[in-house]
Amino acid sequence: AAVAAVVTCLRYRTFAAPNFDFGLFCQMFHYMKTTGLPLVTCERDVLLSHFAVHISPVFYLLLPFYALFPSPMTLQIAQAVIAFSGVVPLYLLCRAKRVGGRTALVVCLLFALYPAVSCGGFYDFHENCFLLPFLLWMFWAHETDRPIPTFLFALCVLSVKEDAAIYVLLFAVYVLVSGKKWRRGLLLAALGAVWFVGATMILNRTASYWAEYYKAAGETASPPISGVMSYRFGNLIAEGEDGLLGAVKTALLNPGYLLTQLFKTNSGGIGKVVYLLQMLLPLGGIPLCTKRASRWLLAAPLLVNLLTLYTYQYNIGFQYSFVSAAFLFYAAVLNVPEYSPGVRRRLLAVGTAACLCLYAVCVLPECSAYAARWDGGKEVYTHIDETLAALPEDASLSVSSHLLAHVSDRDIVYDLSYHGNAPDVDYVVIYYPTIDYAVKYAYLSAGYMVWEDVPGEVLILKRGS
Repeated sequence: AAVAAVVTCLRYRTFAAPNFDFGLFCQMFHYMKTTGLPLVTCERDVLLSHFAVHISPVFYLLLPFYALFPSPMTLQIAQAVIAFSGVVPLYLLCRAKRVGGRTALVVCLLFALYPAVSCGGFYDFHENCFLLPFLLWMFWAHETDRPIPTFLFALCVLSVKEDAAIYVLLFAVYVLVSGKKWRRGLLLAALGAVWFVGATMILNRTASYWAEYYKAAGETASPPISGVMSYRFGNLIAEGEDGLLGAVKTALLNPGYLLTQLFKTNSGGIGKVVYLLQMLLPLGGIPLCTKRASRWLLAAPLLVNLLTLYTYQYNIGFQYSFVSAAFLFYAAVLNVPEYSPGVRRRLLAVGTAACLCLYAVCVLPECSAYAARWDGGKEVYTHIDETLAALPEDASLSVSSHLLAHVSDRDIVYDLSYHGNAPDVDYVVIYYPTIDYAVKYAYLSAGYMVWEDVPGEVLILKRGS
């Protein structure tokens, strides 16, 4: 957790954390702290609720901590702590399944060093970090036959995001297929289905509301407010079909085509094969090493990662692997007690070796790189922060993406790359390492004047009187 927090905090301090997906959350928490509402201006280039894009009431659990320590780094540290807190329910799950002390220790150490958990936060803060511990708590409650906590943690999972219902449904199917707790499985399935349908309706209506609101005001949201982001599975949605139900229809009616998408990538490379190895090798393949076919369902979340051409979904450097990690560790804990001591030792040895190698290749270099970046430019980064702090607190801004998190504690701030050079803000702040000179000259032509110019750092333009 400390390593992950250090990497992400250094990303912020060295201006490597962009608006998507960090600056927008920083501004959202600023609004939550001051108004109680998850409003944001830099996500869709207009003032709207973040819940018009994703329904994530779970963010309010973090609000008291952010109110005490109102800093973007609070979010980065919180993500690392939340994700790795999953080791607690994982250990309790090991005890519940009578996984021995040494074996439980190895499983927990694998979790602590699992590359997909460490790297999953390297592209900054996301609500997905909550899914990892919530799912593991739900699995523990089910395996220890605690129905009420099972449903409470299922509700916690649903509170993370609208598509979290898919994972509750997958777990419900596993509960049903495994032949135990039929009533519980049906209730979990009903809960997930009702939440997904309800959340989809809310998102679509909210998106329509905001679109009509800004249309009446003569404005447009760019990029558009889109409701449920089913486009990520566009390769599974036939022409004329609508939303995720179209993807489900394709899966049921054309399984052959579905198989062709499992390892297909936009680039034509082997990215999905590499991703699969990165997820399974650090666990020694244990999640799939079972004679019980029902447990193979616990690997189903990997299909969500593989059956898309959305590159980030099958990259351990992003947050989309947290769910698969939770299910794979659950399957591993269930399978381990069924092996003979010799087989168990060999598989865990393979997993430990692979986990250490991948940690050394994927995680430690990131820590070294950002530490070196900070040491090499500490004075410059500090001076940029001081320059940005001189901007009036009540001024409206349009800023380069990598600067946005540093000026997110204000009501009106836009991402410069999405704002279309609109001369409707008090200040335009351009980050020199990512400068677009066409943007600079567009604002100068619109009557803006140079307010501050620090070569190699930032250029600040002020609207003329």
